[in-house]
Amino acid sequence: MTTALFLLRVYQIGMTQDDLDTLTMGTVFDIMTESANDDCKYRELANQDDFDRF
Repeated sequence: MTTALFLLRVYQIGMTQDDLDTLTMGTVFDIMTESANDDCKYRELANQDDFDRF
């Protein structure tokens, strides 16, 4: 990923310069990944009972 593409993606998800100053690049990449997954539909979501059984 080039610097220009990185900054474009940061702009597209609405991050600011202050965000970039306080977050690591790994965190920014995680935010980008989660942003790309926002439209995914999951069959079922776990509830508290599922976590208790886990």
